[in-house]
Amino acid sequence: MALVPKVPVSMHETFCETLLRAYYELLVVIAIRAVAAVSVIRDKLGVLASRIAIVVAYVT
Repeated sequence: MALVPKVPVSMHETFCETLLRAYYELLVVIAIRAVAAVSVIRDKLGVLASRIAIVVAYVT
C-alpha cells in the first residue's frame, strides 16, 4: 500500500468543475447587473412620467 497524503477535496476539482463554477459565478454577476439596470430604468421612467404629468397639468 502506497502512502498517499490526504488532500482536501477542493484540490481534486476537475477542469470541468472549475469551468462550471466560474460559469455559475458569471451568471450571478449578470443577474445582479440586470436587476440593477431594471431598477435604474424604472427610476428614469418614473421621473419621465412625473415630468409628463407636470406638463399635462400645466397645459390643461
